[in-house]
Amino acid sequence: MMTPQNTTRTTARTTAKTPAAPLRRLGGAALLAWSVATVPLAAPLAAGQPVIVNPVYVDDSPSAGQVFRELPGLIDRGNAAEVVRALQRLLETEPDRLVPDADDPDLFRSVRTAAHRALLDRPELLERYRSVTEPVARAALDRGETETVERAMLLTAAGFDAALAVAEDRFRRGDFAAAILALEQLNEHPDRAGPRSRRAAEQLDRA
Repeated sequence: MMTPQNTTRTTARTTAKTPAAPLRRLGGAALLAWSVATVPLAAPLAAGQPVIVNPVYVDDSPSAGQVFRELPGLIDRGNAAEVVRALQRLLETEPDRLVPDADDPDLFRSVRTAAHRALLDRPELLERYRSVTEPVARAALDRGETETVERAMLLTAAGFDAALAVAEDRFRRGDFAAAILALEQLNEHPDRAGPRSRRAAEQLDRA
């Protein structure tokens, strides 16, 4: 398968290997209730003892949010090359930080998920991205930088091959859940056809 807010930020980060579900912003009362509920109850509080509640922060990326907001205008003005460079830079430097969903500003997604969606929803931009990024991705994969290619250049053919290699390694280590996640992100991959598709299906069958 494939906002910036200065006042409410949370420590929830998507991990490099396990895509997380979108994170929804909590209102003040709900945020306080969630924070209190997650405080370990190691011992009863003495009467009158204050309850200390740590603030919850969303690790959002204002710079990435700006890129996604400006993306349609850049494309309309024919600046596809600039868009490709900006998206690849985000994929390499802050893939796990969060940005608000375009249709629901209270819903957060990882930069990596948002970048992939922006490319998959725009076939001409995706074609441009792949033509520019594939040689770089293939060279990096040939150097053994498998996880880097899987994380930062997934939507290339080399990225597909890297994801298969990452999944195979996780299967060998017995980390089946992580292996399945690596394969599931290929569901919308443009190269999911032919031998590559069969290899992905064979690995999923092992689960």
